[in-house]
Amino acid sequence: SDPAASRYIAVKQGNNYRDPCAYGRDLQLSERIEDALGPGSSFPSFEAWRWRKHSLQGELSFQRLRSPELLRALVDLGEEMCQTLDTAAESGRIVRMNEAFSRATAGAVFQLLFGRRLEFD
Repeated sequence: SDPAASRYIAVKQGNNYRDPCAYGRDLQLSERIEDALGPGSSFPSFEAWRWRKHSLQGELSFQRLRSPELLRALVDLGEEMCQTLDTAAESGRIVRMNEAFSRATAGAVFQLLFGRRLEFD
């Protein structure tokens, strides 16, 4: 997905996500965003987003984010991505960056929420 398009929608069109939206514009806009940018690229309603943010506040505390375990996991995930890119550069293979970033993000979130490394098959 395009970061500029996502930012425009989130910042400039954010009021479309506040309930109640006239004529269901929030659902329609969300569906059109997913049509254009792909699955998972649309945003939840403002209330759903706020609920998700509040439910994770304890997990996203400054103290928790700077824990040595999380920092080590983030460094390891970054090194794995670098190794993937190095290997691809040497072999001329194409790297699907979306997949690489999704794996790293999932690994970081899993470490943050559950305190464990996510092992991919």
